[in-house]
Amino acid sequence: MTGSTLAATLLAGDLLLAAANLGAASRRTDRVDTGETWVWLAVAGGMIALLCLAVRLVSRWQHRRRQHSHRSLFQGLCRTHGLDRGARRLLRQVARHHRLRQPARLFSEPKWLNPANLPGALRRRAAEVAALRNRLFA
Repeated sequence: MTGSTLAATLLAGDLLLAAANLGAASRRTDRVDTGETWVWLAVAGGMIALLCLAVRLVSRWQHRRRQHSHRSLFQGLCRTHGLDRGARRLLRQVARHHRLRQPARLFSEPKWLNPANLPGALRRRAAEVAALRNRLFA
């Protein structure tokens, strides 16, 4: 072999050895990266699961709060009886006058809709209150 061929062969051998070492190193790195990838995927999956759980709990809490409230009951009763916006407003005013914590009581206790028990501001609407009372309890 000539000097240049020997140098080229040694260089090629060094390159092959370096490539082999690099390949072995990259295989070891791939294994480590794969393991790290699985860890990060597991962490991300856990975070997504916690986020989904939190969203579900908040949604359930809001649904219960909306469905199981005095306001919701009052609105449902007004809708069931087919009351328009003006009648609903009048009922809310009567409930406010009597300081009812549960305005839906107006639908089960006719004494609250007695026109004789209304204050001056609502007495002008006594005929409407009497008509509502007849409509709800007739």
